[in-house]
Amino acid sequence: ETLKAAMSRARDLLGTCASLEDVKTSLAALEEASLWVLDPGTSSRQPQEEVEVLTTKLARFQALAKNAPEVEGLRRKDKKAEAEQLRMDLASQLIAPNDDERRRLAQTFRELCTELDGRCARARTRRRTSSCGLEPPEETSAASDEASLSGWLSSLIGSGVRAASAG
Repeated sequence: ETLKAAMSRARDLLGTCASLEDVKTSLAALEEASLWVLDPGTSSRQPQEEVEVLTTKLARFQALAKNAPEVEGLRRKDKKAEAEQLRMDLASQLIAPNDDERRRLAQTFRELCTELDGRCARARTRRRTSSCGLEPPEETSAASDEASLSGWLSSLIGSGVRAASAG
């Protein structure tokens, strides 16, 4: 019911000359409502993983996202595949946390996703500016690797949020 009302409000605002702030507020309410909608066909049968398992998965996802020393030996393709799987697992398990520990993990997961989105946006801006010839590329090889890694992780997280919201 709340999701339907938020969707209706967002549609109404998009059809009018509403202020940007009104649209942002409406979209935030829509996103919040969509986080609490669970698919009764699958979610009710899917058991919640133990907090320790989720903590381990989140730590591994964070290591992949930050290209930590423990994942340096992996090929980029393997990192991407593992991060994609971990992101989907974490998103499905942390979409509607039911206790304080899971809420803390969900908050950490959201913060990591926000950080990755910001790094990806900055890297995209640097690439655009550099490709236009406005400023010389000053990235080192390590910075370039990190930017490209965060780029695919950011796009991965963005598609996962949409998939989780739709699911």
